[in-house]
Amino acid sequence: MKRLMPWMVALLSLCAAASPAMAATGQSADGDKQQASVQTADQKALDALNQAAQNGDAAAQYKLGMRYASGQGVTQDYTQAAGWYTKAAQQGNVGAEYSLGLLYATGQGIKQNHRLAAQWYRKAAEQGHAEAQYNLGLLYARGQGVRQSYARAARWYRKAAEQNESKAQVNLGILYSDGRGVRRDYHQAEQWLLKAADQGNANGMSSLGILYELGLGVPRSHITAYALYMLAVAHGASKDAVFYRNLLRAHITRANRARAKSLMQQMQQAKSVSAVLKPPK
Repeated sequence: MKRLMPWMVALLSLCAAASPAMAATGQSADGDKQQASVQTADQKALDALNQAAQNGDAAAQYKLGMRYASGQGVTQDYTQAAGWYTKAAQQGNVGAEYSLGLLYATGQGIKQNHRLAAQWYRKAAEQGHAEAQYNLGLLYARGQGVRQSYARAARWYRKAAEQNESKAQVNLGILYSDGRGVRRDYHQAEQWLLKAADQGNANGMSSLGILYELGLGVPRSHITAYALYMLAVAHGASKDAVFYRNLLRAHITRANRARAKSLMQQMQQAKSVSAVLKPPK
């Protein structure tokens, strides 16, 4: 093989060094083109959506409202969101009715008004919107924008709970446990709290733990209660579950804490509370 002259070696080295940079430049250009293409497509979609909304299409008005509420493709603006939700809600769009109720309840982009929140929640709830049914139940329980009534709260919680809205299942279970708005029924309380717990609702787990700790409608068991409190904490429960766990810890032996931990792990492995506490016979 002939020996390469020094100038040839330098030229080859220069080419080798330049190639990656040239490739990177090409890749960057391609990426910029793709990004520009995506942005153009998004703008076209937004323009089409805006045109449809301006023409009175309720679904488009609702979707445009959601964009303004989330800041998707537009500057986040709750006032604009409220305006578009109102137009769609006035045409009976169930999502817009619920979303408008939510803005009235929180006062985002519009003056807070619980009476109007209840009004729009009710319209969505009557169309079967589970979250609206739950939120309307909350307003009745708190007496916000409506006359306070646990009986009506229970009615709306039940409708939402039957659609597997876990927060409604928890609140309905608590009403049965306390006997507010419904006749006290610990069996019903347990059933609804179990449903919520099986969906991973931490408040459902801790509330069920209280039933087991006190033996309300279920066999009293500090082991089961402690397991449920630990499971609730692991699922991000409120400070209440931490408080209940720590309070019970002082009254349960180390051996029973170990049994409770094992029981909690069984629930985690089964991904179900009821499968462990209420196995099929």
